Amino acid sequence: MEWKLLADNLTNPSLLFFCLGLLAVQLKSDLKIPANSSKFITLYLLFSIGFRGGQELSHSVIETEVIWTLVVAILLSLIIPIYCFFIVKKKLGVENAGAIAAAYGSVSAALSPEDGNRPLLTVLAASASYIAVPTAIKLAAPKANAGLYIPMALAITFPMNIIFGIPWYLYVIHQLPFWF
Repeated sequence: MEWKLLADNLTNPSLLFFCLGLLAVQLKSDLKIPANSSKFITLYLLFSIGFRGGQELSHSVIETEVIWTLVVAILLSLIIPIYCFFIVKKKLGVENAGAIAAAYGSVSAALSPEDGNRPLLTVLAASASYIAVPTAIKLAAPKANAGLYIPMALAITFPMNIIFGIPWYLYVIHQLPFWF
């Protein structure tokens, strides 16, 4: 077992804060995070995710597949929120449409040069963020109804991707030419 890796993971500030939150709930503490600190934690979370992605990318050799993966991820993160926003805006208003578009437009890039790269990118593009984006939405669009975009990500999109999406994505990917 990699003891250093285990120690690094167990002393990760994000994990420690999560454990503190669990402990506070179990002890029925009235622990509250001040509003300014909440904004800082949101920014820390977003920067942490970005830096971690960049750190992992630094271990990759920048070759054609990595570049295409990044290009596709960027294009999807532009296209998905735009069409989501205009579809949802008519029914739920601008604030909620923006929140839902942001949740579904959060696309991560899969940067491994292995064959699993295309299915992983497909799943990431077809999913919705329920970790970083809701925190950012709370600050950016406080009037947006979290009761809409969080359950859509967790109760609808996540199980549908697991049950139907992944098998369908794999089928379609295997039908495409290797170069696509």
